[in-house]
Amino acid sequence: MHIGLAEINAIVENVWASTLGYEAIPVDDPLEIADGVTGSVGISEAGALLGRVYLHCSREVASSAAAVMFRLDLDAVGEQDAADTVGELINMIGGNIKSLLAENSQLEIPTVVIGGGLVPDACVNVCDAYFVAEGGPFRVMLCGMQ
Repeated sequence: MHIGLAEINAIVENVWASTLGYEAIPVDDPLEIADGVTGSVGISEAGALLGRVYLHCSREVASSAAAVMFRLDLDAVGEQDAADTVGELINMIGGNIKSLLAENSQLEIPTVVIGGGLVPDACVNVCDAYFVAEGGPFRVMLCGMQ
């Protein structure tokens, strides 16, 4: 897997701008993301898992994005709305990453976990990117399988 920070940044910035209408600003230093929502999606080829993409964000980021996606007042956003939004965002990010890989690679169904931190599967961290957007910080991590 030969995808670097520049590609991840471009994909995330494009997804945020086109889907939510606001900026995701890349930052160089790792950011603390507490009490978060984590979405993940696997990318496979010929039945073998190539890697997994993670989106870990604060509940505030997930809720702000959900308010835009579902056209709700921020106060009306529920936990399921936030989880659905993170699932959609990781699916878009993962799909864009998949398009840079082998032609016959496939995207798995995303999973979302509310609460706790980012706990990836046994993997090799290929790329780790941090951003700040409406609502606060978030992280996108691309892992290749060992």
